[in-house]
Amino acid sequence: MKKLISLTLLLSSFNALSSTICTGKINEVYFNPISAFVYINYGYGVNVLCSVEQESNRISPESCKTLYSGLLAAEAQGQTATIAYNGDFTCSTEELGHFVGPLKESFLLSYQ
Repeated sequence: MKKLISLTLLLSSFNALSSTICTGKINEVYFNPISAFVYINYGYGVNVLCSVEQESNRISPESCKTLYSGLLAAEAQGQTATIAYNGDFTCSTEELGHFVGPLKESFLLSYQ
């Protein structure tokens, strides 16, 4: 049975007209011990999600640790990630960045 685990990343109001949803297979989940950032590669470059040391992208360090743990398990099982972002754009490395801080504000992440 597939389980859908959703974590609310930001306390933002949902507006379907100004949201972009990107989905892709989780290729890699990274943790940088120097910067304390958690990264994900799910087909649109390597994106920064959060920090385990300080609030980042409105995600607390405690929530980031939980998110990192869940993403590692999802990666090991070959699951996909879906991230909803504020704004109207196309899902691409150019829009989401590559090894940089969040270029777009995300508010929901699920993996299954």
